[in-house]
Amino acid sequence: MKNLLASELLAVWERGYGQNALLRSQMLLSAAFPEMSSDALDSISIGQRDNLLMQLRIDLFGPSLSAITSCPQCKERLELSLSLPDSPQRPPDPGQEILISQGGYDLRLRLPNFRDLMNLSQTDHPPYDRRKLLDLCIQDAKHLGVKCNSEQLPKELIDAVSETMSEADSTSSDQLSLSCPSCHFSWQETLDTASFLWAEIDAWALRTLREVHAISSRYGWSESEILELSPLRRRIYLEMVSE
Repeated sequence: MKNLLASELLAVWERGYGQNALLRSQMLLSAAFPEMSSDALDSISIGQRDNLLMQLRIDLFGPSLSAITSCPQCKERLELSLSLPDSPQRPPDPGQEILISQGGYDLRLRLPNFRDLMNLSQTDHPPYDRRKLLDLCIQDAKHLGVKCNSEQLPKELIDAVSETMSEADSTSSDQLSLSCPSCHFSWQETLDTASFLWAEIDAWALRTLREVHAISSRYGWSESEILELSPLRRRIYLEMVSE
């Protein structure tokens, strides 16, 4: 993974501004993992994508994370302070096959990847139709030994397949175990790594541009000259500007 300079991260943020979440994630990963080809990035599973984004998040902002959520039972507003693992758990290889046998149906599938979501995004919006996504991931499907397609699969099997694939591609860092201090209700909540990271980068970018404006207004330096300063030196200059 490449350590992104402030100027490089700002460039990715600018290109991703106004784009959808899928393209933003791909832009971030392309910049942070230049050793991975476009085809390799398109082929990784969603869990692997989130794992790489979590590594990038830790590199950019550290392992401490703050967030706000609400208790689904009493609606109490909760402020969360979490510590992310230094080495996020890696999900299985995207080429790993998943075998499911239920109700006379035998399915052989692969995990959904970025390319699948991009294909679906041309006609759908998230959350994507599970049957359409399943159709892209099915390698082989039979009912009582006879080949079939996703349209012939019963809903209860679709539910079982979705749950199995989700469990196979999840990581420990995106599942949060929460408990409400008011009503003591406990629940699991999924961290949307891609959206959360982009929101942090968006806040960072706006804050950084304000810093550049303040320092440039006082000293007349260019944006590139200011961004080359270390965060510590930039902060000290900002303190002097406000004196």
